[in-house]
Amino acid sequence: WSSPRTLVAASLRSKNPKIAIDSADHLHLVWEDYRNQNPQIYYAKRNGSTGEWSEPVKLTSETFGAVRPSIDCDDTKVYVSYTSQASNGTSSICGFYQNAGIWSSKVIFSLLTRQADFSDILSQDGRIYVAWDDAHDEDYEIYVRRYDAALSPLSDVIKLTTDTTASRFPRLGVHTGADFDLYDVIVVFESGGDLSPYSGSFFDQDTISRLCYYDFATDTWYSSNQTGGYDITLYPPDLRYSRRPVVPKRFAADAHIVYETDPAGSFEYAEYGQGSAEGFTAIF
Repeated sequence: WSSPRTLVAASLRSKNPKIAIDSADHLHLVWEDYRNQNPQIYYAKRNGSTGEWSEPVKLTSETFGAVRPSIDCDDTKVYVSYTSQASNGTSSICGFYQNAGIWSSKVIFSLLTRQADFSDILSQDGRIYVAWDDAHDEDYEIYVRRYDAALSPLSDVIKLTTDTTASRFPRLGVHTGADFDLYDVIVVFESGGDLSPYSGSFFDQDTISRLCYYDFATDTWYSSNQTGGYDITLYPPDLRYSRRPVVPKRFAADAHIVYETDPAGSFEYAEYGQGSAEGFTAIF
């Protein structure tokens, strides 16, 4: 491992970094930056040949702040999504793309939103997928929309989940192997009563990890609110509760999904601060 390097030495906070790598080994980094107190999204690039980082570029100028970015890239473009905050407590999902060093104008991904948040963006062969959670219908649910390479919409906003509590924190991955699953997209997410991204295990005793997916060949979403009418539940081997699932952006065979769980059993009570979260892998 290389030695740590400070990329941002601002007087206030910088957090929620996300990174993507292209075929030339360039690293593309975005983060949430509070250098002017009001949070905005910044971007920097590490050259794959020289190892040098570019100067940070401010991508957003949202009046009430921009937070929680996501990033992906292909051989020619970089795609970024983020949460745009409004004065009345609502929020929407917006983004940009970069081509030949030039950033596009802002695109609003979510429509008719109430509290759209925690987006993830995925690029695959000119098809862009954006997923997020939103409390538009009172409970938090997962939404998704597809775009072309220039971020022109290829579909309407699609509500993927119907949950009796909440579905939150989606992450996207695409199958790139040369078989019948080619370009199928999966969405992993947390389901249950956890509404805060910062809660510890004491507050997460009723959450589980789930997934739904998109069949590229038939242009069909399979989820609790679409075809099939259900989401796939991912249980640890001993049926514990789980949270915060993540999946690689691209996978050629099995999708290795990693999520957190606790030492306690499914229906056991764990004292706050007792034990640490463990990681499990589910293969789909």
